Amino acid sequence: MQVTFQAPVSGLIGKVEHKGKFYIRKMHGKYILQRCPNRKRHIPTANERTNQQCFIQQYRKTKSNS
Repeated sequence: MQVTFQAPVSGLIGKVEHKGKFYIRKMHGKYILQRCPNRKRHIPTANERTNQQCFIQQYRKTKSNS
């Protein structure tokens, strides 16, 4: 099904609602409405766990001692 969005939704990217089941992304110049993946019962593999830890170490915010 092809959907045409009207302003202001036509330039939106991300979730419309906080707990929404769908999100909007732009791919190849077109906006796509897609269902959010259900990862409740997903068990991360060893590679996924390693990538998560590397991401945490790289982007962890340091607390300032004020």
